[in-house]
Amino acid sequence: MGTDIFAKPKGFFSFPLERPVEESVKIFWPLPVEEMHGVSEKKGQRLRRAGFKTIGDLDQASLAELIGPLGTSEGTKLFYLSRGI
Repeated sequence: MGTDIFAKPKGFFSFPLERPVEESVKIFWPLPVEEMHGVSEKKGQRLRRAGFKTIGDLDQASLAELIGPLGTSEGTKLFYLSRGI
C-alpha cells in the first residue's frame, strides 16, 4: 500500500530539521501504519489487529506494546523509527 504523497516503496520524503516538531506530527501521525518505512502490508495487518492504525498510534506506544505483535527485533526497530530515531 502506498500514497501519492510518498510514492512508497521507491519514494523518499525529507522533512527539514528546522521545521517545528508540531508540524511533523500533523503530517505524519494521521498516516496509516503501512506508510511507515519498514512496514509491509503483512506487518501492517499484524499491527492493525493489535490496535495500531496510524503512525501516531505507533509513536504513542510503549516498546513492550510493539514487541508483542512484532517480536523483539522488529518491535524495537519500529519503536525507534516511529520516533524518528
